[in-house]
Amino acid sequence: MNRCLRLVISTGVFVLATLISPASLGLPQATIEKTTVDFGTVEQGSQLTKTFSLSNTGDTPLEIRHIEVSAFGMKVRTRQQIAPGESGLIKLNWDTRRYTGSVEERAIIHLSDPNRPKLQLTLKGHLQPPIDIKPRPAFYLSQFQGENRNRKLIIENHQPHPVNITRLEARGAHFIPSLKTLDSGKRYALTAEVPNQVSVGKYRESLVLHTDDPKHPRISVEVNILVKPDLHIQPAKADFGHVQLSKARKHPQLAKLLQQQFVIKRRAGRMTIRSISSDIPSLLIDSGPMQDVSSFALNAGLDLARLSPGPISGSIILTTNDPDHPTISIPVSGFIAQ
Repeated sequence: MNRCLRLVISTGVFVLATLISPASLGLPQATIEKTTVDFGTVEQGSQLTKTFSLSNTGDTPLEIRHIEVSAFGMKVRTRQQIAPGESGLIKLNWDTRRYTGSVEERAIIHLSDPNRPKLQLTLKGHLQPPIDIKPRPAFYLSQFQGENRNRKLIIENHQPHPVNITRLEARGAHFIPSLKTLDSGKRYALTAEVPNQVSVGKYRESLVLHTDDPKHPRISVEVNILVKPDLHIQPAKADFGHVQLSKARKHPQLAKLLQQQFVIKRRAGRMTIRSISSDIPSLLIDSGPMQDVSSFALNAGLDLARLSPGPISGSIILTTNDPDHPTISIPVSGFIAQ
């Protein structure tokens, strides 16, 4: 008797589960075959249009309530409602001029289907610039004073027609540009050189390439230069910013986040760090062994027990056996709020 009863109950549950479907409950049901389109490699700036087909297999209208996109220049066109048993097209239009390289962007479709309230549609592929500069359209040159350094970039024309670079325009006085043709109209090697007489300092300059391509007559390249003194400190100063004392004491682990590391590097030869001190009582200093080195690292942090409200102002002072740099001073600043 009990076995028969269990069989009847189980059969009833099966039948009930079969009958309770989105259609039987009067619900919409969103169905879609594909949600991702890989468009391969196309030219940067292309106007992409990709279409998805969304079906409603429920028995009440499917509403498209809201749409979000992840990329600038992407627009979605579709109707707001899809009747039961019908399909509607969702068109993704994307102006790709702001993007380059490998991309993967999405449109999120918010639906009235309670079992599928969100639908993610993805476009992915590679956007190839018409004229590409590798590894990136920027020079980064770092050297000690008196050295002579250069860096090279490769320019590739991916258009079907040749492009000639007719002139280099250096917008800055601290580097010398040069150009070598690797494949006429297609590939070039661009070099920026910093002469050894450039003074210590940071310089943000640029280079403009003039071409015979009417669509791309000028191409800009950043030129970032750092000329270091014989003794270089990175970073040049310690700034602890604005510190709230009550919060730091309540959460002592925050003090670790305030620590700053400094690297003192000598261009050539070795030196001995004889002593390390500071005129800021609340500063904690930790360093490696003070031996003959060409590069020396130290950490500076704040002693929460000795901090008091007000500005932090002073220096970390190192003495060395280097006759050219017997004393090294690192400025320290910040502000402690109650």
